[in-house]
Amino acid sequence: MPKFETESERAIDRIKRYITKILRDAGAYDATLGYQIELVATDIYLFRSIRRSLFDSIDKQMTIKEESREGKPRLKPNPMIFQLREQSKVVAKNLDALLMNVKSKKDRKQAEDSLSEFIKSMSDDDEK
Repeated sequence: MPKFETESERAIDRIKRYITKILRDAGAYDATLGYQIELVATDIYLFRSIRRSLFDSIDKQMTIKEESREGKPRLKPNPMIFQLREQSKVVAKNLDALLMNVKSKKDRKQAEDSLSEFIKSMSDDDEK
């Protein structure tokens, strides 16, 4: 087992091992997925860190106060919310690349069904 310098490295490694296990159990693991798994694990860790930073803060503010050019206070959405949303899109895209979300599973099933129909139609044509 490799020695990790930081807690973040240990956490990312745990996520990588979990993703690898899921893929192996599904029969979808291939050694060439190592880099993709590393990216997904890192992005999931980053997503969790942003979420923790946003929701575990003492004040848990969904808005922040700013001073306008006129010197008056105004509220605006906490930029951490946008970071969290953007990171969730990255994670979803990476999971899709590993065929680990509902959308990609449906797309794969439809592609397999279409291929099966095509093969069946070709064999039906051969029999005529």
